Amino acid sequence: MSLAGFTGSLADKGGPYRTRAATIAALTAGGALTAAVGVLAGAHPAVAIPVTLLVATACALGRAYGSAGSSVAVSTLNIFVISLAYPSPEPGEWLVRAGFIVAGGLWAMLVSLVLWPLRPYRPVRLAVAQAYRAVADYAARMAESGREAGAPGPLGVRAALETAGAALAAVRRGRPGESGRGERLLVLYQAVDQLFGHLFALSDLADGV
Repeated sequence: MSLAGFTGSLADKGGPYRTRAATIAALTAGGALTAAVGVLAGAHPAVAIPVTLLVATACALGRAYGSAGSSVAVSTLNIFVISLAYPSPEPGEWLVRAGFIVAGGLWAMLVSLVLWPLRPYRPVRLAVAQAYRAVADYAARMAESGREAGAPGPLGVRAALETAGAALAAVRRGRPGESGRGERLLVLYQAVDQLFGHLFALSDLADGV
């Protein structure tokens, strides 16, 4: 239970509350499954080796879902390896371990999403602010050294803009109406997106001069 709670807090990378809930839920479900499989396969080394290969390969595919998917995959693999290392002769031990993982994951979700103050727009504000900082840093370095002389490329700025856009879309999805704060954040996001476009076009123009 403590392992599930600890790994659940590590997998929670912040962002919209719906995304955080989905991340912890995915870890809870995957951890319960792999904990049960680990205790069953641990009693038979001939079975444990191919099962470990399959679980590790499946967890490696979690990188396709970004940082949250990678974190969930690594934590799920850790739970499997720990459960595999401690086999048990008890016939119902796999069910007990899976139950404890579910209980720990639900506790981590309760602490992260319910007991802390509910501020639905805070993740969006932080993401939009990070996008502005990324654009400002890009503009400052481009002005200091020039793009060809080592100024950073636009990939980092674009990643920050995509993160802000995803956070804004997630918090606005399913709401019956638009709030004043949501509208202002949307305008700020659109403004920084256009500002980055102008800066990128200006850098291309400067390269052609």
